[in-house]
Amino acid sequence: MRDRRSPPPHQDTGLVIDTEVLTSALSVIMSASIAGELARRAIRDIGSLPAVLGSSDRRLTKAGFGKTAIIMLRTLSVEMRRSLATALRHDGVDRDGSVFREYVALSRAALNPGEAILFLFDKCQALSADIVCRSRDGHRDMPVFTEIASQARAARARSFMLLHRSPAGALTPFHSRLAMCCVAAGLAPYVPETAPVAPWSSEVSGV
Repeated sequence: MRDRRSPPPHQDTGLVIDTEVLTSALSVIMSASIAGELARRAIRDIGSLPAVLGSSDRRLTKAGFGKTAIIMLRTLSVEMRRSLATALRHDGVDRDGSVFREYVALSRAALNPGEAILFLFDKCQALSADIVCRSRDGHRDMPVFTEIASQARAARARSFMLLHRSPAGALTPFHSRLAMCCVAAGLAPYVPETAPVAPWSSEVSGV
């Protein structure tokens, strides 16, 4: 008889890994058996680990997460983004499309209304900067608008990608101006050789 805890033969390997990572994180604050059950249920009901980490507190509570577990998830989200960003800076985006997809998903989930992220890439297609831009800062704070050129020079950037959460992926005037500033700074829209961001093509824009 097959162990009920083991995944079915057809189950996506990525989801198995996501479940293991989530179980490991939750095991810090609860028993391994409870953590495993909660992780499996969350991945099954919500989806991938980035989807779980990007879920609202309300949805997580409905899925069985208590306040302490939700805090743990928020911490895990930050640490995963940092780890993935480091990998992308060292290895280049096109060398591992799955890492980039996960980083995009986590970064997008972390955005608040009115925010966007500029990903800047150097000539080796490595991630050289990820800059959070807020529409309310458009007339006063860096790196919005007037600081994009200096940020691009500091990062030795050659291309850019604009990540946002607008409905249906539509660019707002704020997003359009960000993109125009990038082009004016000499940056080209980023087009990955392996097209790792296809699932988010309606929400991730280089123009």
